[in-house]
Amino acid sequence: MGVFFLSIFIVFFLLHVRLAHSHIDSGIQLSRENSYGSAIGDPGMKTPNARFGLEAWNFCNEVGMEAPQMGSPRMADCADLHCPLIPDKRSKCEVHHKVNKSDNRLKAGDEFPVSEFKSYRDPDLYAVEKEIYLGSLCEVHDFAEPWYFWMIMLKNGNFDKNTTLCPENGRKVTKIVTDRSFPCFGEGCMNQPLVYHNQSLVVYLGNNASLVGGFYGTYDLDANLSAGSGNNSFFSISWQKNLSTNSWIVSHKLTSSSKYPSLMLYLRADAAKGFNGGYHYSGRGIIRKLLESPNFKVRLTLDIKQGGGSDSQFYLLDIGSCWKNNGDPCDGDVLTDVTRYSEMIINPATTSWCRSDNLVSCPPYHISSTGTVIHRNDTSRFPYSAYHLYCAPGNANYLEKPFDICDPYSNPQAQELVQILPHPEWAMHGYPAKKGDGWIGDSRTWELDVGTLSSRLYFYQDPGTKPAKRVWSSINIGTEIYVSPSGANAEWTLLESPNFKVRLTLDIKQGGGSDSQFYLLDIGSCWKNNGDPCDGDVLTDVTRYSEMIINPATTSWCRSDNLVSCPPYHISSTGTVIHRNDTSRFPYSAYHLYCAPGNANYLEKPFDICDPYSNPQAQELVQILPHPEWAMHGYPAKKGDGWIGDSRTWELDVGTLSSRLYFYQDPGTKPAKRVWSSINIGTEIYVSPSGANAEWTVSDFDILVPKDTKEDGHGYM
Repeated sequence: MGVFFLSIFIVFFLLHVRLAHSHIDSGIQLSRENSYGSAIGDPGMKTPNARFGLEAWNFCNEVGMEAPQMGSPRMADCADLHCPLIPDKRSKCEVHHKVNKSDNRLKAGDEFPVSEFKSYRDPDLYAVEKEIYLGSLCEVHDFAEPWYFWMIMLKNGNFDKNTTLCPENGRKVTKIVTDRSFPCFGEGCMNQPLVYHNQSLVVYLGNNASLVGGFYGTYDLDANLSAGSGNNSFFSISWQKNLSTNSWIVSHKLTSSSKYPSLMLYLRADAAKGFNGGYHYSGRGIIRKLLESPNFKVRLTLDIKQGGGSDSQFYLLDIGSCWKNNGDPCDGDVLTDVTRYSEMIINPATTSWCRSDNLVSCPPYHISSTGTVIHRNDTSRFPYSAYHLYCAPGNANYLEKPFDICDPYSNPQAQELVQILPHPEWAMHGYPAKKGDGWIGDSRTWELDVGTLSSRLYFYQDPGTKPAKRVWSSINIGTEIYVSPSGANAEWTLLESPNFKVRLTLDIKQGGGSDSQFYLLDIGSCWKNNGDPCDGDVLTDVTRYSEMIINPATTSWCRSDNLVSCPPYHISSTGTVIHRNDTSRFPYSAYHLYCAPGNANYLEKPFDICDPYSNPQAQELVQILPHPEWAMHGYPAKKGDGWIGDSRTWELDVGTLSSRLYFYQDPGTKPAKRVWSSINIGTEIYVSPSGANAEWTVSDFDILVPKDTKEDGHGYM
């Protein structure tokens, strides 16, 4: 079976919960409402160890029947990376796999290697037990509460109404009687996929080691993927470390086909234990803390490459929970439990089914940001276009007419669905304000106040009962290609946004001549070659500089015929590593000069050492020039931008750009925290024997960082 190497993308996922600190003094309660901490086991996806699970479902979130030679559709890749503390040229990192291939191949009826786990012949029950077994192999104890893995979820949207595999609102039926239409090519259309595993292995990128792995496959059981996916359905998920941020790089790709026109692919953050959204049993996940409305936020950057076509319900965020209609938490009784979903669809092709002439697709009322209840009959005030669809749980007894029942078959119990669209009503919580925001070509960083928004949404409850606690057990990002018979492709990424920007107005009157290295911005820091922060030892400390030179007379010394003045590699905006030998892709003209620290022991040839005398310790220098590579971060795109006669106000995403730059580090060492202690604007008239004049003004200078969430002054991170 061939191995597919897909484009690599950065994934950053950070979920915050409000930490409830209170103090009672003389009858007064003080609350620090802005205190947040991470709720997940792997904040920012920074762990060097792989923790990824995979689950696959049929239409009703069950297994039904296993795919031939595939085993139960629960798999995991959990691997620890062990590198020597004192690296040398002969030392190698090792991978310790927690899950064996034989574990992933376990199928219904097989005995588990550990006797405490019970075997079942029923594929549905076996998958539940297998997930818990795999979780026991992957369990991490670096917090008080254990956590397990990120979950990759696949779902086949085909539904064969001639079978009784799926219950109706949780109730087993002997025959499906419905006028709803579902895709199905005939007997066997609800099959599980063929899943292939590229088990995590260690690769070396420059001086850094990373685990690389993934899953890929198809729902077409007769497909031969060694010849390519062709017209077959296809999915892939792969992971690798981002060199500049130390966050996991994960790519997702999903392709539907004529036989499988409705497919789903999510990256899920699920509760470490307990019921997860859409399931009626205890699963395993990565969320350590309860996410209760209104007290949590989600931060991410989403970059959608392909959206999946007009029928793709692409979710900026899908959150799932479970409570009964009387407000009690779910207990596994599928006849009375109800799965509740809230989903923000950002595909601009998705229209609002909720309209003044179609109230059946609207929630009974809307709650404004001020708490005002606006009934759906109030045509002058109800924000119909803020909703795509509302549908009610099929086991509710006191629904307000008109109403529509959610699909009674696609979950193992009744479900309730609130699908919302970009709209000013939600923008105050950080969500998109209008259609097209955050869609293809508009990569954005989002900080979503999910807790507050979800507390405003209508969810059904029996009259006179105590309001349910809205505790969310699943946070998902991805797409549901709804029904696309001609096939559709979806591809997306999630990107980390580092933590500072600089804003200033610069007006250059005189530039200092052709030899003036005029810095729009020069940033300085200090860390050792092993990644440790500097401690004053001038023999091992290294000063690190990044400088943007905007004098248009400054040329690029970094060229394909002068690699000694180039960094060993360039990191593109998507996280792709491009070696300086790659003459067709390396952006030589984006760099003026790179030079390495004089106390580095493992430099890649050719190299040039930075001037060893002009700093009290060794130094490393990355000098960059105006170029489209940096323009996405607010920097000048071409020579002359912001030069004499072109006064500009700049907002520079210095944190993100600096996280992309190459800086030397000893092989196998933990990546340094790039904490910058100096921000400078001005010029260095390099060598000008005839004399030269430079004159400029700076105003409106500011450094922007995320608001502190703790009292230690370190911001969100």
